[in-house]
Amino acid sequence: MTAGLGRFLILASVFVSAAGSMIAFSAGRKNAADGLRVAQRFAYGFAVLMALATLVMEYALLSHDFSVGYVAHVGSREVPTWVTIVSLWSSLEGSILFWGLVLGAYIAGATWLTRDRYPEYMPYA
Repeated sequence: MTAGLGRFLILASVFVSAAGSMIAFSAGRKNAADGLRVAQRFAYGFAVLMALATLVMEYALLSHDFSVGYVAHVGSREVPTWVTIVSLWSSLEGSILFWGLVLGAYIAGATWLTRDRYPEYMPYA
Protein backbone atom coordinates (compact mmCIF):
# COMPACT_ATOMS: atom_id res chain seq x y z
CA MET A 1 0.00 0.00 0.00
CA THR A 2 2.70 2.49 0.99
CA ALA A 3 4.86 1.64 -2.02
CA GLY A 4 1.90 1.95 -4.37
CA LEU A 5 0.90 5.32 -2.94
CA GLY A 6 4.45 6.62 -3.17
CA ARG A 7 4.81 5.40 -6.74
CA PHE A 8 1.51 7.04 -7.68
CA LEU A 9 2.58 10.36 -6.13
CA ILE A 10 5.91 10.32 -7.99
CA LEU A 11 4.26 9.50 -11.32
CA ALA A 12 1.63 12.17 -10.71
CA SER A 13 4.35 14.73 -9.96
CA VAL A 14 6.12 13.85 -13.22
CA PHE A 15 2.86 14.28 -15.12
CA VAL A 16 2.03 17.56 -13.36
CA SER A 17 5.48 19.02 -14.00
CA ALA A 18 5.48 18.00 -17.68
CA ALA A 19 1.94 19.23 -18.26
CA GLY A 20 2.62 22.47 -16.40
CA SER A 21 5.73 23.10 -18.49
CA MET A 22 3.83 22.56 -21.73
CA ILE A 23 0.95 24.77 -20.58
CA ALA A 24 3.35 27.53 -19.51
CA PHE A 25 5.24 27.43 -22.80
CA SER A 26 2.00 27.50 -24.77
CA ALA A 27 0.68 30.37 -22.65
CA GLY A 28 3.89 32.30 -23.27
CA ARG A 29 3.69 31.80 -27.03
CA LYS A 30 0.05 32.91 -27.11
CA ASN A 31 0.50 35.61 -24.43
CA ALA A 32 -2.38 34.05 -22.48
CA ALA A 33 -2.66 35.17 -18.85
CA ASP A 34 -5.17 32.41 -18.05
CA GLY A 35 -2.74 29.74 -19.21
CA LEU A 36 -0.01 31.23 -17.05
CA ARG A 37 -2.25 31.08 -13.98
CA VAL A 38 -3.00 27.42 -14.72
CA ALA A 39 0.73 26.71 -15.09
CA GLN A 40 1.38 28.42 -11.75
CA ARG A 41 -1.17 26.13 -10.11
CA PHE A 42 0.58 23.15 -11.67
CA ALA A 43 3.85 24.37 -10.11
CA TYR A 44 2.20 24.45 -6.69
CA GLY A 45 0.72 21.02 -7.38
CA PHE A 46 4.17 19.64 -8.16
CA ALA A 47 5.47 20.95 -4.83
CA VAL A 48 2.56 19.41 -2.93
CA LEU A 49 2.95 16.04 -4.66
CA MET A 50 6.68 15.93 -3.93
CA ALA A 51 6.05 16.83 -0.28
CA LEU A 52 3.45 14.07 -0.01
CA ALA A 53 5.75 11.53 -1.67
CA THR A 54 8.52 12.44 0.77
CA LEU A 55 6.14 12.14 3.73
CA VAL A 56 5.01 8.72 2.52
CA MET A 57 8.63 7.57 2.33
CA GLU A 58 9.36 8.97 5.79
CA TYR A 59 6.29 7.15 7.10
CA ALA A 60 7.53 3.92 5.54
CA LEU A 61 10.96 4.43 7.11
CA LEU A 62 9.60 5.29 10.56
CA SER A 63 7.09 2.43 10.56
CA HIS A 64 9.80 0.01 9.35
CA ASP A 65 7.69 -1.06 6.38
CA PHE A 66 10.22 -3.48 4.91
CA SER A 67 7.84 -4.32 2.05
CA VAL A 68 9.12 -1.08 0.50
CA GLY A 69 12.39 -1.89 -1.27
CA TYR A 70 14.13 1.32 -0.21
CA VAL A 71 13.26 0.73 3.45
CA ALA A 72 14.54 -2.84 3.20
CA HIS A 73 17.77 -1.50 1.70
CA VAL A 74 18.54 1.32 4.16
CA GLY A 75 16.26 0.70 7.14
CA SER A 76 17.03 -0.93 10.45
CA ARG A 77 15.18 -1.40 13.72
CA GLU A 78 18.43 -1.07 15.65
CA VAL A 79 19.17 2.61 15.01
CA PRO A 80 17.81 5.69 16.81
CA THR A 81 14.79 7.48 15.37
CA TRP A 82 16.82 10.46 14.16
CA VAL A 83 19.00 8.13 12.09
CA THR A 84 15.88 6.55 10.61
CA ILE A 85 14.60 10.00 9.65
CA VAL A 86 17.81 11.10 7.95
CA SER A 87 18.20 7.74 6.22
CA LEU A 88 15.87 9.19 3.59
CA TRP A 89 18.89 10.69 1.85
CA SER A 90 21.38 7.96 2.73
CA SER A 91 21.13 6.33 -0.69
CA LEU A 92 20.69 7.51 -4.27
CA GLU A 93 16.93 6.93 -4.54
CA GLY A 94 16.17 8.77 -1.31
CA SER A 95 18.51 11.61 -2.22
CA ILE A 96 16.72 12.06 -5.52
CA LEU A 97 13.38 12.10 -3.71
CA PHE A 98 14.71 14.63 -1.20
CA TRP A 99 16.06 16.89 -3.94
CA GLY A 100 12.70 16.63 -5.69
CA LEU A 101 11.18 18.00 -2.49
CA VAL A 102 13.74 20.82 -2.37
CA LEU A 103 13.14 21.60 -6.05
CA GLY A 104 9.38 21.60 -5.53
CA ALA A 105 9.71 24.00 -2.60
CA TYR A 106 12.00 26.26 -4.62
CA ILE A 107 9.65 26.27 -7.61
CA ALA A 108 6.62 27.01 -5.43
CA GLY A 109 8.47 29.80 -3.62
CA ALA A 110 9.80 31.38 -6.80
CA THR A 111 6.39 31.12 -8.45
CA TRP A 112 4.71 32.75 -5.46
CA LEU A 113 7.25 35.57 -5.12
CA THR A 114 7.22 36.45 -8.83
CA ARG A 115 3.58 35.67 -9.64
CA ASP A 116 2.79 39.26 -10.68
CA ARG A 117 6.22 40.37 -11.89
CA TYR A 118 7.85 39.81 -15.26
CA PRO A 119 4.79 38.33 -16.99
CA GLU A 120 6.62 38.16 -20.31
CA TYR A 121 9.34 35.89 -18.85
CA MET A 122 7.41 33.78 -16.34
CA PRO A 123 6.08 31.21 -18.84
CA TYR A 124 9.67 30.28 -19.70
CA ALA A 125 11.16 30.43 -16.20
